[in-house]
Amino acid sequence: MLFNIEHDTGDRITGYLVPDNFSSIARVRLMNRGELISVFETPEERAALVAGARHETGRCGFTIDDRDIPNLAMQFDVELYDDDTGCLLYRRMKPTMIAKKVIRFETQLLPFWRFDERLFQYFQYIGKGVDRYGRETVTQMMLLENIHSLYMSGRINYKNYAYFIDNGFQCFCMLQDPHDDCAERLLVLRNVAKVGPTFLGERDAKRFAPAIQFAETLPLSDEKSLRRALQDMPDEVAGLLANPLTRLLTTTNPDDMPGTSAIASALDVLSSFAVVGLRNRPEEFNLTIGEWLGIADETLPALPPFQSVSPLGEFLKSTKVLDVILEKDMELYQTISEALRPLDDVVVTSPLMIDGSSTSVVS
Repeated sequence: MLFNIEHDTGDRITGYLVPDNFSSIARVRLMNRGELISVFETPEERAALVAGARHETGRCGFTIDDRDIPNLAMQFDVELYDDDTGCLLYRRMKPTMIAKKVIRFETQLLPFWRFDERLFQYFQYIGKGVDRYGRETVTQMMLLENIHSLYMSGRINYKNYAYFIDNGFQCFCMLQDPHDDCAERLLVLRNVAKVGPTFLGERDAKRFAPAIQFAETLPLSDEKSLRRALQDMPDEVAGLLANPLTRLLTTTNPDDMPGTSAIASALDVLSSFAVVGLRNRPEEFNLTIGEWLGIADETLPALPPFQSVSPLGEFLKSTKVLDVILEKDMELYQTISEALRPLDDVVVTSPLMIDGSSTSVVS
């Protein structure tokens, strides 16, 4: 999906929306002050889209003016969405919004959408859980013209977007102990059938299907049986659960395994981030994000761990039953944790030096 707003002159908003289907006509959802105004098919032709083989007819353009919303120039809560996916196309900038382009890299399987939603009011363009969209759509979000206030979140592979990130984006993330993270993934996958796979997206729901089936059968109440089941984990499932953080930071494909220099590469990526926090220090993480963005940290939600995660995480840590598939993530997390250890029990925004670079960290 491609989209862009070509002009917003106050009394007129002009843009285009190219659907994934080569022959389809896109539908735009027009909102104002949180209320639905209309849903319409894009009526205008864009010859360049036909010439570039992006759409069969080029009928992808649209214009919003006073006929759609009276006194449009004075309306500051206008929002446009792709009606099919719910993806935001455009909303107007307000004086209270932050002039930064920010990406929160989602490192957990269960997304922190509640955290994202508290930040949406501070940014003009917002994209939540962008890993649910295709690579082309995510790239388009990063290339939006005349947008200088942008917030995105998602489990996207850093290397696929490094070029665009290096051109004006600032990133942050929260890291979790790999054993706790794996425990959380197993519990989340175990309950996908109950809560629904919305947070995974269609592609990941299919990709994680073997892991979902495996997690549903785990005998969590019997430690001996649980250990045996984890030791007998199918290779396909192990591949889905292996070193997720290192893969996120160093590979281009979710199914690729990290290379021999992956730890150094991952540390290099993290050193470029504006903020790196730890899941077991949520208050300090919120404080640092608040200081960085210039907002009250009290507006950010607490991010407590699941009560059932810690016991399973401790089991994985004590038995070392899955250490072979978490080896690189364990080394990466240990390096970050050791960098923070000298400042234990101190709330600061301090530089973490990695290969001569620095990033703000929560310690």
